Amino acid sequence: MMLEKDGEDQLDRSCVKHEVLHRVNEKRSILHIVKRGKANWIGYILRGNCLIKHIIEGKIEGEREN
Repeated sequence: MMLEKDGEDQLDRSCVKHEVLHRVNEKRSILHIVKRGKANWIGYILRGNCLIKHIIEGKIEGEREN
């Protein structure tokens, strides 16, 4: 099944990446990775012209429900 092979390949790449980071004594925390991902996502959204961008910037007018 192709899905299993992709999962195995991803696991192998993850192990290799971990080994490389270990050899160069670089430590990464999951919190740093999540924050970087969020920053990349918000940058991607704000460069475009979509509904989410308008919502984030507060450009959608309407009534608020209390």
